[in-house]
Amino acid sequence: MMYSAPLSDSVRYVAPRSDSIVVPRDPFAPQPLPRVAQVRSAPGEAPPPVAVDTTHWRVTATLMAGSRSAAVINDALIYVGDPLPGGGRLKSVGRDRVVLTDREGVTHTVAVKEGDT
Repeated sequence: MMYSAPLSDSVRYVAPRSDSIVVPRDPFAPQPLPRVAQVRSAPGEAPPPVAVDTTHWRVTATLMAGSRSAAVINDALIYVGDPLPGGGRLKSVGRDRVVLTDREGVTHTVAVKEGDT
């Protein structure tokens, strides 16, 4: 019976060549967000603001498919209108830049970073 034997290419393992590209993780898979320690304040006292570096966004890719647009910002896939980690929102996506607002509502235009440095 020819169908009862395993396929020859499904049994052997081929090691990657030295000049092949290996992707360490999937950039489009959801990444876990860092855990933030909670500080309890006294009753009636305002909680301290969370210290997040909102001036540093790294945009590595933009995706525009039909009416749905997204960008990879700080290794997370963010759709237009979704909140950014640390506050703010992604407002619009262009071919080579994105427009976003920080948690204070200030608008920023960030260019897509080409290549790794």
